[in-house]
Amino acid sequence: MSAALYVRVSTDAQAEKGYSIEAQLDKLRAYCALNGIADFKEYVDAGYSASNLNRPALSRLVQDIQSGAVGAVAVYKLDRLSRKTKDTLYLVEDVFNKNDVQFVSLSENIDTSSASGKFFLSILSSVAQLERENIRERSMLGRKKKAETGIKERTSKILIGYDYDEKTERYTVNDYEAMQIRELFSLYLSGMGLLKIYNLFKSKYNTKYGAWKTVRKLQYALDDESYTGKFKHGGDFYEGENIPAIIDEDTFRRVREIREYKKTHYYRHTSGYLLTGLLRCGECGSRMRGYPHKYKDKRTDYYVCYNRDSSHLHMRTQENCRQPYYRCGEIDGEIHAALALLAGGRKYYDSQKRTEKEDYGARKETLEREIKKLSDKASRAVDMLIETGIDKETFLKRISEINAQKEALEAQLSEIKRAESRKKPVEYAETKELATIYSEAELPEKRAILARLIEKIVVFKDRSIKIHWNF
Repeated sequence: MSAALYVRVSTDAQAEKGYSIEAQLDKLRAYCALNGIADFKEYVDAGYSASNLNRPALSRLVQDIQSGAVGAVAVYKLDRLSRKTKDTLYLVEDVFNKNDVQFVSLSENIDTSSASGKFFLSILSSVAQLERENIRERSMLGRKKKAETGIKERTSKILIGYDYDEKTERYTVNDYEAMQIRELFSLYLSGMGLLKIYNLFKSKYNTKYGAWKTVRKLQYALDDESYTGKFKHGGDFYEGENIPAIIDEDTFRRVREIREYKKTHYYRHTSGYLLTGLLRCGECGSRMRGYPHKYKDKRTDYYVCYNRDSSHLHMRTQENCRQPYYRCGEIDGEIHAALALLAGGRKYYDSQKRTEKEDYGARKETLEREIKKLSDKASRAVDMLIETGIDKETFLKRISEINAQKEALEAQLSEIKRAESRKKPVEYAETKELATIYSEAELPEKRAILARLIEKIVVFKDRSIKIHWNF
């Protein structure tokens, strides 16, 4: 059996850093000469990334190992073999060790024939993975900085309504498609259903991708804020410097409000109750629904907790809630009165407005900085292990502590991003406008107004209510 010398570069830049094919081979040949290895074969992957194992020379090497033709594998540096921990360990455990093949990495002084070599392999393969993640983090940071300057990057599929100029890196309006997008928003605001719009567009229009194939394509367009000249990156929206607006922000906002209302009020075609979907039981936290009670040809409408409603078992979350039934007129009347107060002046609005203000931007930046510090700290700990050989137990304990701190901060960051994505608070001017037209609006419009102004209404056993306003 012969030894295998495996070398790899992915780009010319790596060659300039001393990782050229010849530089790696020279060092590996010198190792063979020093250790009296005369029978060896060279496996060269030039221009292949280590992000996966789909490389021709590596595939030949694995085949030769499995056929019994190779007894040892040597690389100049561990990341020449792979940058992913799972791939490295797969090759060593499932290919090399399973076929009794010795593995040597010169730079890290790894020899899997020894117990210490196996331990270091596990640690150092983590280093390669960590470095790749750091590169990814730096790349993401670069894209974020670009987004903050208003530059929307080119996407794999150009948004309908736009073309993309590769030379100027700018989105330009495709007049024919933009006309379709404007018509889509206009028809939707007029009350036309998506299925009718789809049937119209399918027979009438084409885009750069052909005909409108599904209703979902129309839904995506209605939900895409890029049409206002903004774009989303990492959960945040930015004003686009290189993408012009096709739809004005007021039109988009009105469409979004209708879309959000319909998503949460799926019963809209059958329910005749004003507050269905907004009411929450103060006893058990469940939703409440409208319930018609008939007695001797007289109908009385109530709001009832789903956990007391035997006709909607799929909505029940627990048994035997003690919340009583409430006449719809009583609770509806309190909401009508609250809207009248909002229409009458700013005093009631200010008294109900939330006082706490969350500085999400500052908190998010602080957490992102701390997470980066912990990543750098982990990198330094690994460097210290390699360069100074610090106690391995101390190293592993330190890495575990760093990872625990990082996970806790990342959880806080995720919670902030979820909070930012919630409904934007309504300013007083819009609140007054909606409250003013409320009394004259039809039931569907009343629901839409309440869905915009109110997050939820909690009904308590003492017949009091708590309105959670969206301002």
